[in-house]
Amino acid sequence: MNSITLGNQGITQQNDITSETFYNHLEHTYLVTKNSALNNYLYFGYGDSKESAQIIHPSLNDLFEREIDETFYQNVRNKFNYYGLQSSLLTKSQKWEIHLQLHIHNEGETAKSRLFTETEENFDGYTNNLNIDNFFVAISNFLKFKFTQDNYLRGGISLKRSRFNSDEYLLKNANFAFRQKLKNKGVVRLGYSYKEELPGLQLLLPNYALNSYQDFISGSDDIKKLENSVFSLNYSLYNDIKGFSINASALHTITHSGYAQGAFTNENFIFNEFIPTSKGKNTLVNLIFTNYFSKLKLATKVETNQSFIQSPFSIDQTSELKLQNYSGDYSFSVSSYFDKWFNFSSGFAYRYSSSELKEETNSFETSKAFADFDIKIFESIKFNLNNELYVLNKENYTFMNANIVYEPKQSRWSGTVQLNNLLNEREYLLQSINSFKSYQKRISLVPVYALLSIKYRF
Repeated sequence: MNSITLGNQGITQQNDITSETFYNHLEHTYLVTKNSALNNYLYFGYGDSKESAQIIHPSLNDLFEREIDETFYQNVRNKFNYYGLQSSLLTKSQKWEIHLQLHIHNEGETAKSRLFTETEENFDGYTNNLNIDNFFVAISNFLKFKFTQDNYLRGGISLKRSRFNSDEYLLKNANFAFRQKLKNKGVVRLGYSYKEELPGLQLLLPNYALNSYQDFISGSDDIKKLENSVFSLNYSLYNDIKGFSINASALHTITHSGYAQGAFTNENFIFNEFIPTSKGKNTLVNLIFTNYFSKLKLATKVETNQSFIQSPFSIDQTSELKLQNYSGDYSFSVSSYFDKWFNFSSGFAYRYSSSELKEETNSFETSKAFADFDIKIFESIKFNLNNELYVLNKENYTFMNANIVYEPKQSRWSGTVQLNNLLNEREYLLQSINSFKSYQKRISLVPVYALLSIKYRF
């Protein structure tokens, strides 16, 4: 289910927050033959969440041209209910698996939000009352062919007929996967999928809702299918004799149709919108290399994650610009797996993030070093010490935490003492990039403190 969320970001005081969610299902399976099974799955669910916030933000009075300073409030409520039936027939042979499925589903969802003051019941353009009704029938067919026990070819296609807010849509989905085990050289997996789906609540909000300390967000009344293609490649190798492993993967997503984020700003606020558009691509690359030194009982791990995102972006709802986001993570760690009383894990990590829009670039760097120590003092007493050093925007932050765990084997009692922020850091800098915006925020930290917990097992 989708929902809109009211952000606090340290400047709103939230209260009267209640939520309730209920899910259930019934399932029954009939065995038809030795190699076939018919499965029927009946499900239903209900959810209801409410949130009220008192917002202290002087600039809101300027935005709405209030003659006197007033306290603002925003109420948000989301409800959903759904029920459906899935019926599937699975047939197996020595080489083939055939999976036929019928899926019938009905759901209703609402999103309500209202910005107001004690003297103004609501503001035009800042009240949402969105209702979504969705009923669909889908038919799917999946095939899997095994060349050997480890190598296979798998594919599937599904057609979904949906009535979404009284309009009819035909949604098509397809996927393909191939797995090949290379003798003593690892396993290769190739995949492709094409997916069509309908937008969620946040993309369809008719008016603005306050989303964070300086952001408003709204959607579009134009219901547009979301269409994308995903190409995937994965390679893994586990060499037990030489004691190392490699895992590498790449995921490339092409957006054929969807919604682009648009924005315009004034002195204090950013107004985000979702506008129907096409184009966009996203590439994710991951590589992990782990090496085991069995004689020393040590393991080292090198890992990197790369993300390249290119998406359309609109500033004035007419011209379309190209927004590019990049992030790169690099880390190295060494860990021990001694049989005796002492073990450790330490390493460092580095991250670089940037965004570029219309030749304007925002970026930041984060570095981290850590060292963890586990000591078994007695059979029933264990001690853990955690040390972390962060370098953010040329500022250093050092944290030290400790745990003492008492777990006697023959007793029902156990206890833990947690010692946090032993170096008494008073604040911490948060950095992030969201679309074309770069954020920095300092948060106050709780001074050094201790927690004691005692457990009793019945």
